[in-house]
Amino acid sequence: MAKIPLIFPFLLALLAHLYGGIFTKPLHLVAFAPFFAIAMQRLSLQSSLWVGTLVGLFVDLTSSSLRFGFFSLGYTLTCWIAYKQRKHFFDDQSLSLSLYTAFISCLASALQLTFLSFGPSRLPLDLSFLFSDLLIMPLIDGLYAFFWFTCPLQVYTLVKKRRRSRS
Repeated sequence: MAKIPLIFPFLLALLAHLYGGIFTKPLHLVAFAPFFAIAMQRLSLQSSLWVGTLVGLFVDLTSSSLRFGFFSLGYTLTCWIAYKQRKHFFDDQSLSLSLYTAFISCLASALQLTFLSFGPSRLPLDLSFLFSDLLIMPLIDGLYAFFWFTCPLQVYTLVKKRRRSRS
């Protein structure tokens, strides 16, 4: 997966962000978490922070529920914290992308809940809410990363290898 251009994972995440709510309405996926995981494995810290900021701005523009800058700040901080942990996840293993995505999703959710708790509309934080947002949803994001990112990108790599072998 290391040789796949970053535009393909970005387009997969963009498609999931824009149209994923149709199929997964009750689930609140962090659609760009697998893209962040792939980008942070390949890019420098500064580039990863820019990716987090720009993707966050895009999510802010397409989201009308929260104040502008909420996702941008959250995704930038998520990238900054998760970048330091990338060495624990190997880029070429299919399971590592899912685990790294689950970690990024958990971190992004924790930061978003922290930001929301300081806002004017305080959330009632009970144990079931924290359990679902900080454990169950990141695991679902990990499954989403496996089925929506790892499998198609491996098929792309396989097709590209077969093309090279035929030439």
